[in-house]
Amino acid sequence: MDLSEYVDKESIIFGVAENTVFGAILRCGMATRIHVAGISEWNDEDVGAAFEVTGIVVEVQCDTAPNTDNDSSMPGPGKRYVIENPVLQRI
Repeated sequence: MDLSEYVDKESIIFGVAENTVFGAILRCGMATRIHVAGISEWNDEDVGAAFEVTGIVVEVQCDTAPNTDNDSSMPGPGKRYVIENPVLQRI
């Protein structure tokens, strides 16, 4: 999934809830992840669950690396995608 196609558009994103050192994300396939704005961490019962999230996808530049060497779930410094004003629905 190429999230750049969704930038600055209201979009519906489907994925699986995961927690990382960067906060709550949706994993949308093996290599695609999107940060969910306003959620620092999924509840334990939501981790691993499928969600439909509606919101505006934005691209942000991050200049900081994770605070641990053990988290490979998100890249270090560089471009990230965030879904802002998320409306969540567990599916």
